Amino acid sequence: MSAAGLAPARRRIMHFIESAGIYGAESVILNLSREMQSDGTFEPVIGCIVQRAGERVDLANVGATFGIESHGIKIANSRVLLDLPAAAKQIRALGIDAIHCHGYKPAVFAYLISRMTGVKIVATCHLWFVDTYAPWKMRFMIAIEKFLYRRYPAVVAVSEHIQRTLIENGVRRERTRVIRNGIVLADYKASESGDAQSGPVCILNVARLTQQKAQTDLIAAAALVSARLDNVKVLIVGEGELRPDLEQQIVASGLSDRVDLLGFRDDVGTLLAESDIFVLPSLDEGMPISLLEAVACMVPVIVTAVGDIPKLITDGESGIVVNAQDPAMLAEAIWRLATDARLRRRLAENAWHRLQHTFSSKHMFDAYAEVYAVLLGEPDRQGDRSTLALSLSAGRRSDAD
Repeated sequence: MSAAGLAPARRRIMHFIESAGIYGAESVILNLSREMQSDGTFEPVIGCIVQRAGERVDLANVGATFGIESHGIKIANSRVLLDLPAAAKQIRALGIDAIHCHGYKPAVFAYLISRMTGVKIVATCHLWFVDTYAPWKMRFMIAIEKFLYRRYPAVVAVSEHIQRTLIENGVRRERTRVIRNGIVLADYKASESGDAQSGPVCILNVARLTQQKAQTDLIAAAALVSARLDNVKVLIVGEGELRPDLEQQIVASGLSDRVDLLGFRDDVGTLLAESDIFVLPSLDEGMPISLLEAVACMVPVIVTAVGDIPKLITDGESGIVVNAQDPAMLAEAIWRLATDARLRRRLAENAWHRLQHTFSSKHMFDAYAEVYAVLLGEPDRQGDRSTLALSLSAGRRSDAD
């Protein structure tokens, strides 16, 4: 075959992240990478920031099960200035066409690597929430991230709320775009919970153990519910800096036999299929992947009306919405669902139908594919450069002014 007849090489997109488990951003990377593989236009590569050569992380291990190429990018905290040039050289040697960064540290490092290599960069801002436990170094890096986003050609927000926050922090509106998180719907099966409740009512929470995710409110609510029902079991999946505090709260509340901290689990799908209620009492969110997964498994949900959650969950129609930091209201919602199987089924079915039309990984990929195409100077999937291309071009021109 002549050179003219060869199919064009797929453009290599590196998902760049510092990962401590499989949480929301990691799930987005995996779901997006799988759609990239299926479509064939772009080739996904996972780049995990590590502290030492040879270090492996859960994201790379899970990615390998899907055949996704993964690499550790060594940028040690104590050697940033020395490691960054080596990381830039490694990324250039891997033939990466664009770095798609996820998180505050990758966003800062990707910008500097781009300056060294000329590799294109794009960022997804999943959420800004700096709680009272955040160390000063994290706060400093986030401040730099917010400043550097003003110089990114494109920044994706996972919700309108985050887009507004970006704009308030000086990012030009024309450089931002909202792309909602999505999941691979075929991965999930309906919960096995039925109308007949023979065992305990199983309540599941899947999130990092942080102030933002408000597991303290869930445990406080569990104490109130336990005074009315003796067949409630709460399972909390995830790791984080709040674990010691939560362990103390569980013991102090006399809930050692009612509330379990399960740590990181790789069988969340199984846990969801065996759960009766999913609870996410967060103080702030974009669109949490764990919520999408619960809805996909047809588990009824109790949530707070933060971030983009109201676009999926309407109180009394597709779930129950409670006020943030209100354990008494949360306890009442848990009791209501725990004692009404027909309500659980109705809410779960309504949420599932709404999920199908808005939050699939295919919809998510199609939107990102347009961003990648414009970033790399290629026609989008419809063959024209569309509004986004004009917006990014305008942004590039304004930089030169």
